[in-house]
Amino acid sequence: MSRLSGTFEKVGGGVSSKFRALSPRERAYILLMFIACLLVGLVSSVEKLGESTKKIDREIYKMSSLLEQLEYDMKRMKTLESRSHDLTEKFVREPSGIGTKLERLVKRSLGVIPRLREPQVVNFAENYNLHPYEIRFNTDDLAKVLTLLKLMREGDDSFLISRVDLKKLGKNNISVLITANVISSKA
Repeated sequence: MSRLSGTFEKVGGGVSSKFRALSPRERAYILLMFIACLLVGLVSSVEKLGESTKKIDREIYKMSSLLEQLEYDMKRMKTLESRSHDLTEKFVREPSGIGTKLERLVKRSLGVIPRLREPQVVNFAENYNLHPYEIRFNTDDLAKVLTLLKLMREGDDSFLISRVDLKKLGKNNISVLITANVISSKA
């Protein structure tokens, strides 16, 4: 360690003695050059610091935008999950007794006994089965058919109505075919 400090003293002493040997004009030039080098180094350091600050600001802006998007997506996901839960509660149920409920609903609404075709179960999404019931009947009152459809869609036992066919049979008679779907879990 003492050897290293001795070397610095020799070099420093040599530079110092040579600097003193220069004329005042030469010393002024060397000092100006030294100050100029320091200023150039300082300016380039400030520029690099400014560039780094701008880069950090851009990253912060990008991250805040991503955070806002994430917050929006989280709110949307909660809304969709809530909606999905509500729809699942409304439409997913066990299919037993559905045929009887549909017959009673048509008889109560229109006063006719429908022909009901039991469904062939269809895979629906990953965890569900679809049970499409076909209901056929003849009527002369279209307003009652509309009331029945509204009851089927919005009543206590909600059904997903996927098809309604109306055919005129005579002067006042209409043949009606309704496909009402029930969704059940595969469990």
